[in-house]
Amino acid sequence: MPALWDRQTRRLVSNNFPDITIDLGTQFGAWSDAPFDLYPPALRADIDALNERLAGQRYLFGTGLTEADVRLWPSLARFDLGYNPLGKISERRLVDFPSLRGYARDLHHLPAFRETTDFGAFARFGSGPSPSFLNDAPWRIKVAPDRADWDEPHDREQLG
Repeated sequence: MPALWDRQTRRLVSNNFPDITIDLGTQFGAWSDAPFDLYPPALRADIDALNERLAGQRYLFGTGLTEADVRLWPSLARFDLGYNPLGKISERRLVDFPSLRGYARDLHHLPAFRETTDFGAFARFGSGPSPSFLNDAPWRIKVAPDRADWDEPHDREQLG
């Protein structure tokens, strides 16, 4: 699980994943050589709404499939078998994000997504040379590919 650790006091500051990115974007600029704002005040309401959106609506923009859903699909489908093991991003799998996982399964149940997605190809992501932007830094998390059960019910029909 991701956590913020205070090296000076040797104490855990936060292990609440959703708050960590907000904290990084709002509380640590004074200690950065190149400050950045992951949570700009003008966008906070929109960011919060997007982060909560999939728990209360079926697709990114409501009840109908849009280009945004189609564009997000490949990243979600490739995450557990390809992107995460190759990039050593997180010990969390897609299933560890319930709303996002339900949303992805919902898309997969649609024939246009199911019939055109080759999960076997994603599992071969790590079989060749690693891209130059990846490295074996000690902070990278070794993650085994996870072959999820995409046929599980998504239980999102009630969302519209």
